[in-house]
Amino acid sequence: MRISCPECRFEKDIDPQTLKFQTTTATCPKCSHKFHISKPEPEKKEERTVPLEANAMKENAAGKGTAVQAPGAKVIPLPGAKPRQPAPAQKVSFHGKSLTLLRLYVVSNLLSVLTLGVYHFWGKVKIRKYLYGSTEIFGERLSFSGTGKELFLGWLKAMLIIAVVLSVPNALASFVHPAFGLLIIPIMFALLPAVLVGAWRYKLSRTHWHGASFSFSGTAKEFMKIHIKGTLLSLVTLGLYGPYFHAEKERFWRGNSNFGTGSFSYDGKAGDIRKDFLKAWLLTIPTLGLCWLWYSAKVARYDWQHTNFGSLRFSFDATGRQLFSFLAGNMLLLFLSFGLAYPWVVVRGINYFSRHMAMKGEIDFAGIAHAPQSAKAVGEGLAGVLDIDVAM
Repeated sequence: MRISCPECRFEKDIDPQTLKFQTTTATCPKCSHKFHISKPEPEKKEERTVPLEANAMKENAAGKGTAVQAPGAKVIPLPGAKPRQPAPAQKVSFHGKSLTLLRLYVVSNLLSVLTLGVYHFWGKVKIRKYLYGSTEIFGERLSFSGTGKELFLGWLKAMLIIAVVLSVPNALASFVHPAFGLLIIPIMFALLPAVLVGAWRYKLSRTHWHGASFSFSGTAKEFMKIHIKGTLLSLVTLGLYGPYFHAEKERFWRGNSNFGTGSFSYDGKAGDIRKDFLKAWLLTIPTLGLCWLWYSAKVARYDWQHTNFGSLRFSFDATGRQLFSFLAGNMLLLFLSFGLAYPWVVVRGINYFSRHMAMKGEIDFAGIAHAPQSAKAVGEGLAGVLDIDVAM
């Protein structure tokens, strides 16, 4: 059995009989990256199909026939036999604990203060590793391979980019006219697509599952066109272009996300959510904006229903009422605890998603190869500087 490190591609042959568990964690001797390996399934004997003869039938009490299976033979289903039950829907399982997460946050914040903020990036990676490692899908947990050094260097480069980009309008505002300071708005608007795409590409490239990593093939230039067009048309139409803007963005983000050599797809259409959007748009003032929670829940259900990975289909069943209760509970926790309950809010969020997310179908893991992607942490650094959250 040959194993390959998903990070540096170092390969080594091992005897599968030495694996004490079906799935275990290996450490690469070259780059020290930790990843999961699974013991290969034993080869199944070739099946042969034999016809059912009259003397190979038995009559049960209900008068229905059952086939007597010959050694190594495949049974042919008979009229009246119970159909094979479809595989149950797979759920996302989260095993993280709020108290453990609280300890990680406390240690990270204390060390960040002692190191004048430098440790923040290493603490962020530890928290992310814990959250990913506590999330299980199809019996396998996610893992995050990013490092604090990557985030720190990405942040330094991001600060340099921000300083250079903003120096021009600041200089013009100081020496020519204060109105030039308004140039910051279109500059940040144009910079946003690159920030979002860069942060998402880095985060996916460092996320591993079942021996392969995720990746993102979309470009900042492509999203910039969607971003500028959608924003301008939304302003001109007083927001009525919203469903089309939403469908284009989801098609970009979901359709360009990959797992190994496999790709996700999105076939949602703006026309399917246009009526619900118009209804929420008209009820904004009478409901004080609360109608958008029900609209958001419905769109989330629609988006996941139209997201596929090969033969695997997703579903999401959260309602507007459940979303309202979830958000109201989070606000209450943060208010009563003066923000100290933030780890509980994070865990509640992942559990909320896990309860309502389900997957039907199968993934051909044998047909998915690891496809590592080179991604820098500059986008993640820019997102941190601009306080933009790009969550998995």
